[in-house]
Amino acid sequence: IHWPNADRLEAPEWAVKQVAAEIPDGAISITLREAGYGALRNSSKHEWLKAAHDLRKLGYPVVFVRDTESPTSPLLDFQACDLASTDILIRAALYERCAVNLFVPNGPATLAWLGHRMKAITFAMINDHQDAMTRDAWRRRGCVVGSQFHGVENRTRFVWEPDTADVIVRETLDFLGRQP
Repeated sequence: IHWPNADRLEAPEWAVKQVAAEIPDGAISITLREAGYGALRNSSKHEWLKAAHDLRKLGYPVVFVRDTESPTSPLLDFQACDLASTDILIRAALYERCAVNLFVPNGPATLAWLGHRMKAITFAMINDHQDAMTRDAWRRRGCVVGSQFHGVENRTRFVWEPDTADVIVRETLDFLGRQP
């Protein structure tokens, strides 16, 4: 996949300072898709929570960003950045601050793909329940299933497997240069 000029966005300084006061260095953000529409595209919440527990056990602070439909709903004992759910500039600053940001395909993932200071892994790139995410849909766009964005591979990764806890943890540790 070739996407010229795919690294032009960055957060404003005031947002960077605000997020730095709340979010620890080396954090991993998990942005959940929890929409009431297109529910088959949503994050596998149970799997993401399991992965978050596993990553936290390995010493990584985990920060959740909830869907805009439920930005302040608590999520067990995990830190959340509620304002990032509704403020794109805070969201951009959070994504810049984190060691890596984890997603299923959604609008916020696109923000991270475009931000030159943002690192992202997007899981479940294939979804047979969503016309735009099937293997055929990717082929029609000229994308080879399993491919990556050229030119930004050092900071973005597509994972063409489902968003299961094992896959999330494995790919996150690999991206960060750690062994499971």
